[in-house]
Amino acid sequence: MRERLESAGWIYRGDAGAHLGHVFVLEAKPGHRVVHVHVVDFDGDQWRDYVRLKELLRRSPAAGERYETIKQQLVNEVGIDRTAYTDGKSEVIAALLDEA
Repeated sequence: MRERLESAGWIYRGDAGAHLGHVFVLEAKPGHRVVHVHVVDFDGDQWRDYVRLKELLRRSPAAGERYETIKQQLVNEVGIDRTAYTDGKSEVIAALLDEA
């Protein structure tokens, strides 16, 4: 997968571990990321969690609002610190998945 994505212009950012998979980004210009993707095992635990979260956010406006609120709050609090942003979302995502 890595070779195929890199040949299409994606930049490999490394293995983010069992819960996040392999991370790739696409940049409009150097240092200006426009999209990222996490490559995980099909039908593995992380795959299922991503699908469950997507389905929950589509069917539950309340869950979507909760997720949006924490994301906006984190942007205001941590700015461009991607690690702090990701860590901050993790607790809410886990709670949403537990409630799903």
